[in-house]
Amino acid sequence: MVYKILIIADASEDALESVLEAFQTIRKSQPKIMGFFISCLSESFLKHLGPNILSILLKQEKETLEAAEDYFSHMDIPHHFEIINAPHLQGIFEVVKFGDFNLIILQGEFLKICREGKEFMGSSLHTITPKCPILIINESEKPSSTLYFLNSETLSKEGTNSTWKD
Repeated sequence: MVYKILIIADASEDALESVLEAFQTIRKSQPKIMGFFISCLSESFLKHLGPNILSILLKQEKETLEAAEDYFSHMDIPHHFEIINAPHLQGIFEVVKFGDFNLIILQGEFLKICREGKEFMGSSLHTITPKCPILIINESEKPSSTLYFLNSETLSKEGTNSTWKD
């Protein structure tokens, strides 16, 4: 059985460290990972940065993505990662809605949006993932107290049947 996991986290070294720590607690054979790392560098934010700061932030995001790629390649786990700009999160909700995941790991900006109950495409995260457990990583607290498993079936009775898209 392939265990399909969706990761949505900030594009930062700290976020990746938290995600990898959480991933090590998952003991399933043949996991398959799809990950979205949320960039803090929105278009309006980029216009106000000098070239030195911008290059540092872009380098950090690139290194985060490379570290994730290296980790999962080394572990021989099929994976696909993308960096998404924070204002363009509708695509992530679409992947969640139409994907067939066994686990969703949330951290950072996307988690904040979900907690605020914001909706995209007429759906919130809880209405489109009724049977999928959600692992929440809250970086503002100690790692031992930050892993929460939610079963969104208890949060919403609505949902869709969906399939994994490669």
